[in-house]
Amino acid sequence: MTDVAQSAVGPATGNIQEANSKQQIFRGSQRNLVIPLTLFLSGLTAFAMGMTHTFFGGAIAWTFVIWGALFLFSNLLDIYQEYEVTDEGLAIRNPMRLWTPDKFWTWKEIYRLDVLVRNRDTHLDNAAMNIYHELSGEIIKEREDRNLDPKLAQIIIERAELQPVDAGNPETIDKLPLNHKATYHWTKNGSLA
Repeated sequence: MTDVAQSAVGPATGNIQEANSKQQIFRGSQRNLVIPLTLFLSGLTAFAMGMTHTFFGGAIAWTFVIWGALFLFSNLLDIYQEYEVTDEGLAIRNPMRLWTPDKFWTWKEIYRLDVLVRNRDTHLDNAAMNIYHELSGEIIKEREDRNLDPKLAQIIIERAELQPVDAGNPETIDKLPLNHKATYHWTKNGSLA
């Protein structure tokens, strides 16, 4: 019986798709949509049940509807985020992001990567990473935040030729010390200045 269940599910694909040896695609993080849907639907239910005759009841119902919709949109942004690693640079795509659905950052324009361990005794999945980008000659700096993917972070460090700022930075990202809160920096010149 377990053979049938395993064959019906198929092999786990994971978070990475390799199109060829030079191109890798990293998907966004998985999110729990129960809380945003519950907020949204409970606000709508208050209207359907006629519980909004008073100002306070209507205000709470609208608050639940609006916050539920915002949380749902935020989670869908994280789910549909896609990072494609190529020889030329890092392509960031998100069909849910209406303002800039596609970005392309060349490796020489990525100047910093931060890995944040926010809580003690956490798992590697709970850490976060920030990728910084700056066009040469421009004063505008962009930052992409996402949950830590050790393989993606290591590829960015190697291809963008980033240097560790502190001697205490780990050699590889998958061996981060998780027993204390810390922020690890990698930059082009090896300093934050």
